[in-house]
Amino acid sequence: MKSELLLLSNTYRVLITFLFIGVLYALRIIINKLINARVTGLKKRYIYRQFNNYLLLGITFTTVIIFWLEWFQSILTVLSIAIAAIIVISKDFILNLIANGVIITRELFEAGDRIQIGENAGDVIETGPMFFTLSEIGKWSISDDPTGRVIKIPNSLVLTQPLANYSRGVSLLWDEIHLDLTVDSNWKKAKGIAQVIADKYSYKITQKEIKELQKNSEEVMFVQTKASTMINLKENKLILTVRFICKYHKRNSTGQQITEELLDALMVEDDILLTGSSKRET
Repeated sequence: MKSELLLLSNTYRVLITFLFIGVLYALRIIINKLINARVTGLKKRYIYRQFNNYLLLGITFTTVIIFWLEWFQSILTVLSIAIAAIIVISKDFILNLIANGVIITRELFEAGDRIQIGENAGDVIETGPMFFTLSEIGKWSISDDPTGRVIKIPNSLVLTQPLANYSRGVSLLWDEIHLDLTVDSNWKKAKGIAQVIADKYSYKITQKEIKELQKNSEEVMFVQTKASTMINLKENKLILTVRFICKYHKRNSTGQQITEELLDALMVEDDILLTGSSKRET
């Protein structure tokens, strides 16, 4: 009789627990929908949603523990064995939770940042306890434009894969453009033309940004703060390299502007010839 009452009591506990979790889960969905509808700004919506998710998760976990505390105490040994088994079976689950803590405490990235982890690159849409979500860029496209795909990546990869964040600090990148010239081209003139165009479009780092770089110990990446041009000889051709600074989100547009103006300027010069092109003699 006593065992039957205990079983009945535990059955009610299970039903009440699932009902409570279901109510809080529905509440989480409703609140997140209200946040999406009424809060403007990607980062602000993300912060509010994450706060709501973690708050309700904490309430759920704490309430369930208190509700089952007496039962937990009576089966402490069994529970210890179960936890050990769960740890072994759910290694990836635990690693994802640990990695999420690393992402938050070390501020590796947040919503809106552009990152690359392993072979995947994109803009962070959202982070969570198990995985983070990217709006993919690159892949089959030679530019940094979005591919239209959304990638969900396990948090644990930040513990094992190289991670690059394009958005931290002053959000600046070095980029390069390469043009192939014939060996008999006037490379000094080509280099001079390229330098003028590169100086025109390369981003000018301000004193405020230099201080920000020094504050974050990132000044080593921008010891040279001006655009530069180089000429190299390789396989019977001259390679003209233009190196410039740009904001990460303007990499495509800046590179396109420099390339178009440089091609227009070089094509009108009789003593400068791009490989694979020809000029009509007059």
